[in-house]
Amino acid sequence: MSTLSERTVNLSARLPEKNLRDLQEVALMMADGTEIRGMLHRAHGTRTLDYLNRQPEAFVAMTDAELLHPSGSEEQVSFIAINKAHIVTFRTIRPEGSHRGRVRPSRKRVG
Repeated sequence: MSTLSERTVNLSARLPEKNLRDLQEVALMMADGTEIRGMLHRAHGTRTLDYLNRQPEAFVAMTDAELLHPSGSEEQVSFIAINKAHIVTFRTIRPEGSHRGRVRPSRKRVG
């Protein structure tokens, strides 16, 4: 007979992973003029613009973020939750699905 912890481990290995997230390096321009650069965590298989516009979550998560304030000050944070209602524009720093390569500048309007 197996222990409860062994059964739990075996069960979790057989279940599909829920809440998979894709990472993409982006820059978000906020309504107050702050620019936030970092790794955006978005729903797996969702395009970034679709995720920002249509997903039911009111906030997005970013890690390893750099905040560039309008005053010129800079701030590094390991995690930040951002209200999507305050995002004015975003641009990709690295193409979707790529973690290295050329920077592809593109501006897209959110909203």
